[in-house]
Amino acid sequence: MRMIHAALATIGHAMMRPGDARAEAARRQINHLQSLSDADLAARGIRREDIQMRVFSGHFYG
Repeated sequence: MRMIHAALATIGHAMMRPGDARAEAARRQINHLQSLSDADLAARGIRREDIQMRVFSGHFYG
């Protein structure tokens, strides 16, 4: 029983890694955009209040 639990835990962790990598990439992108000035964001066509939507729109709607 213990071996089955360990095997299932290993499979579960492996399945979560791609999601963790996407979440980390999104976090880095959000942090980068939030560090920009309002003028820099405007030059990119982004409003500060839309940063999260812009970052996650590619993950859920793209």
